[in-house]
This record gives sequence, C-alpha cells and structure tokens, in this order.
Amino acid sequence: MELEYSEYSLDVLNSLNRFETSVRKGCYFRLNKKYIIDYCPWSQFGDLEINDILHRIKTSKTLPKQFEKLFSLDEFGLSVKHQSFFNHDLNKQEFSNYIKIKYKENIDFNKFLGFTLRIDFNNGSSRDHLHQFLQNNSHLDIDYIEDPYTEFDRDYHEFEKYNIHFASDRNISSDSYIINIYKPSVDSNPAGTKANIFSSYMGSELDMYHCYLELMKKGDLSLRHGVITRNLFSDQLCLFNQLEKDKFIINTDMISKLYDKVHNRQWKKLI
Repeated sequence: MELEYSEYSLDVLNSLNRFETSVRKGCYFRLNKKYIIDYCPWSQFGDLEINDILHRIKTSKTLPKQFEKLFSLDEFGLSVKHQSFFNHDLNKQEFSNYIKIKYKENIDFNKFLGFTLRIDFNNGSSRDHLHQFLQNNSHLDIDYIEDPYTEFDRDYHEFEKYNIHFASDRNISSDSYIINIYKPSVDSNPAGTKANIFSSYMGSELDMYHCYLELMKKGDLSLRHGVITRNLFSDQLCLFNQLEKDKFIINTDMISKLYDKVHNRQWKKLI
C-alpha cells in the first residue's frame, strides 16, 4: 500500500454554520496513485485535526475504517449508474423550493415565505429559545428543525405540540429525532429505519462527489438531500447540472476535471 497526502485551504465566501470561519483546511489522501479521498475536519464537532490524523496513520501504518469506506466509494465511482436526485438550497432561494438555513440571530425568516425550510441550529439554541422561536414563527413552512440544542432529547415531549419534525446529524438513536442527516464523509452507515437525508460535509468538491456516490449506492432518491453546496468557496467547481427546480444530475465532464485538478497537486508520501 502506498498512501500520499496533499493539504489544501478553501477560502470561504458564505457562512457555513454558527462557527464563523474564513478558511477551511483539509487534506486529500491518494491510495496507490489512483484513488483519492477528502478529509476536511470540523474540530468544533470533535474531528481530529489534520496533523493528528496524519500522525495516527503514519504511526499505525493502517487506514482508519472511514478512509477504507471512502476509498471504496471512490472506486465505486468507476461503475456508478448515474441518476437524477433532489437537493435543497443552502441559505438562498436560487434553485430549490426547499431551503436549509444555518440559524443566526439576525436572519429575517419572512423573506423565506413560500418556501419549505430546514433550519439547523448546530446545537446552538436552548429550551426556552426554541420554544420562543417556534411560537414566533408558526407561519413558516418548516420541514424540520436540526440539532436544536444538546439536551433536546431530554425535553422533546414539550415540543410535540408544534407538530414539527426534528433531525440530527449525530446518528442519535432516539425517538426524539425521526430524521437522520447522514454524512458519508464521517458516518459509517445510514441510520436504520429513519429517513436519511444525505449531506456533504462542507469540504472540497471531492467531498460532494463522494456524498453523491453513496446516495447513488444507498440513498432514497425520492427525498431531498444536501449533496450540493454551491458558492461556498472561491474557485469552486460546479459538479452538477440543474434539470428543473430542485432536481439535478451529475456533470461527468466536470468530474474528470476535478480528478485532473487533484491528481496534479503536489503530493507527499505518508506510508
């Protein structure tokens, strides 16, 4: 086994979540000069920093199980049957009737009237704040609330009166969340019987592509997913073509350009 790595930085153009950042730092890994995966951690959510993952791999001379899965996905891309899928928009109203909003205090939710909303608090709310938010915004069409606050599982019966669905991206086994936000970059398998919304991890375009590949392999194509996150970074390649409102198909020519771009980077041997 030959494993190489190449670190990168992404200049952030739009807000990603409640953790403000102007740069996203990640690392590509290349196996036997053929298969490539993306590691773009969120240390705020407990992910290992890049130097730590490099040290762990170099010391153990083995791949993390998640890397093995992602390399297998990259290989699957050679034979994937491409199909169209539905995708929400992120914080904007450009190409979908479904909009995912990363919550901030200064958001004017009235500008999203007429759209179906998925609101992600990234566990930054509280019990009282969530009650107030739902009371003040009963006029909104809310598809689900994602990760409202860390103790929500304890209190969720209080919120049943709002008839709102709740989702989590932490693979939590609980009746309080009926929707699982599944992130192929960091999650091993979709959650059991729950509705699984496939989501990229706000890494490079390769992260989005691998999310798409696992959606093709395991996902429910009747649901609206979060594979595409457009206009987040400077010089971001557009990997998907829009067929109609909410509906997309892969642009295979852009996938070839993506792999040419990444293969032509400077690589360092790790093991």
